[in-house]
Amino acid sequence: MIGRLRILPLMIVLAGLLFSVKLGGLWQDAEGLTAGVTPAQAQDKDEEKETSDAEDADEDSGGKSADADDDENESDSADEDSDEGEAQRFSKAEIDMLQSLVVRRESLDKRERELDLRQKLLLVAERRVEDKIGQLKDIEAKIQSLLKEYDERKEAKIKRLVKMYETMKPKKAAAIFEDMEMEILLDVAERMREVKMALVLAAMKPSSARALTKELAYRRELPETGG
Repeated sequence: MIGRLRILPLMIVLAGLLFSVKLGGLWQDAEGLTAGVTPAQAQDKDEEKETSDAEDADEDSGGKSADADDDENESDSADEDSDEGEAQRFSKAEIDMLQSLVVRRESLDKRERELDLRQKLLLVAERRVEDKIGQLKDIEAKIQSLLKEYDERKEAKIKRLVKMYETMKPKKAAAIFEDMEMEILLDVAERMREVKMALVLAAMKPSSARALTKELAYRRELPETGG
C-alpha cells in the first residue's frame, strides 16, 4: 500500500513533463509554419487582397453608375410622361380655341399698330393744317391792312373832291357830274351837304338828275357791310 502511494506522485510528475514536451513541440511547429512563409508569398497575398478590394470597389462603382443611369432614364421617362400628360390635358376644341385666341391677339396687335400710325399721321396732318391756318390768318391780316389803307386813301380822295365841288358854282359842278362815272359820282354826292347837292341837281339835265337820284336811293337801301 505504501509502495503504491509513492509511485502515484512520480507518475503525476512524469505526466506533467510529457505534457510540457508535447506543448513545446506544438509551439515549435507553429513557429516553423510561420517562418516558412516567404516574402514573395506575403506580397502575393497582399496583391491578392488589393485586387480583391479593387474589384469590390469597381463593383460598388458600377452598381452606383447603373443606379444613376436607371434614375436618369426614369427621370426622362417621367418628363416624357409629364409632357404627354400636359398635351392630353387639352382637347382638340381647346387647342383650336387657343390657336384662335393667338390669331385674334395678333390681329388686335396689328390693328393697334395701325391705329397708332393713323393717329400719328392725323397729328402730323393737324399740325400742317394749323400751320396753314396760321399762314392764312397772316395773309388775311395783310389783306385787311391793305384794304383799310385803300379805303382810307379812297375816303381821303373823295373828301377832297367833295370839298372841291361844294366850293364850285352849281352849274359848273353839274356839267362835270353829267360826264362822271356813276360809282365815283355816288360817292361824292353822298358826302356833299344836302343844300349844295340840291343846287347841283337843279342845274343838271333832267335825265341825268333822275338817274343820279335813283342810284342814290338804291344805295341807301342796301345794308351796310362790316369792314
